[in-house]
Amino acid sequence: MAQKGYYTRLKPLIEKKLQALETLAQADNNDEIDNVYDMLIQERKMLVVPIRISVNEKLRMWQNESYEPYQKYQENLKYETDNGELVRSKSEVIIANILAKNSEHLLYKYERPLEVMIAGHTQTIHPDFTIINIHTGKITYWEHAGRMDDAKYADDFVKKMNIYTENGLFQGDDVIVTYETMNCPLNIHSVKMVVRRLVGKLYDTSQHAIAYK
Repeated sequence: MAQKGYYTRLKPLIEKKLQALETLAQADNNDEIDNVYDMLIQERKMLVVPIRISVNEKLRMWQNESYEPYQKYQENLKYETDNGELVRSKSEVIIANILAKNSEHLLYKYERPLEVMIAGHTQTIHPDFTIINIHTGKITYWEHAGRMDDAKYADDFVKKMNIYTENGLFQGDDVIVTYETMNCPLNIHSVKMVVRRLVGKLYDTSQHAIAYK
């Protein structure tokens, strides 16, 4: 009874604090902070380190970025997307085309290099797709495991997933994974569901584990 009485007195106080926190979260507008940097001329931006990278700045960096294509197994780049881009499998064509149809929310780059730490050394891996949400600046990596019935391929893929985790990039948040085998091909409906989930994160303001990768 004494414990129940304690909880009864505590409940309204906690509810009041929660309400105050919700009000503060709704009123918090990072756009004003971001605009201070975004409104600077380019010459002055080069002299300033912003306290955070705004979405506009991330998109500008994304659009101006160039990178060296993945050099290994170029002969496998023989499947063309609707945008005329060459990828390595029919399943990747499906993923690329569905992403392209959602370009008002998501932009992607194919096999864009990503620097990670492996056994204490900086190395480069190449996610199948690197995706940016143009509303939040959220970066997500999409790996498609297309030959999971091949034992060596499966082992190598598990190692790659472990590399992501060891670098603070976690499946379901930073890394999306789809799978298939000879007897269980890629499900287009599943791809659409994944893309809808990425689009649905319009108001996810969580910071990426690695600064703008």
